[in-house]
Amino acid sequence: MTIQPPIPAGDGLLPTAPPPDARPLLTVGTYGEAVRAVDVLAGAHFPVEHVAIVGRGVRTVEDVTGPSGPVRAVASAAFTGALIGLFFGLLFDWWGAVEPEVGWGWLALAGLAYGAFAGLVIGLIVAVAGPRRDFSSVRTLDADRYDVTLTGGERAEALRILHGARLA
Repeated sequence: MTIQPPIPAGDGLLPTAPPPDARPLLTVGTYGEAVRAVDVLAGAHFPVEHVAIVGRGVRTVEDVTGPSGPVRAVASAAFTGALIGLFFGLLFDWWGAVEPEVGWGWLALAGLAYGAFAGLVIGLIVAVAGPRRDFSSVRTLDADRYDVTLTGGERAEALRILHGARLA
């Protein structure tokens, strides 16, 4: 008996392109429209495991959200560390896991202080050794159009459902 791995051999990544016999059912301009088409098919109990949404003309878009610098990066890291420390301090306070005789809230404050300090240290290390950028940004993927493709033989049924929903 042989157990098959859940991912193909090779680089360990799942294939990103649809199989060569996949044919487009519908081409739309936005991802939301493609998702709506698949939702319509799923709502009609169509076997959507044979459907894929394929972006065509894919590009990366990096939107600059504002200026940034080492001071802002260190402050952000200290704030994040403080929130994580506060979370664990409240958790231990709630459980009474460390010392039950400590008054309520002191572990939360200690967690906040230690978390802020740890975040400050990590932020300083990253600011000194990390990449130099004087701006912050958000990177996204965008496509010119989206194909809703189908692999298999239920093409006529899928098109009937999409036409009934006035999508195709």
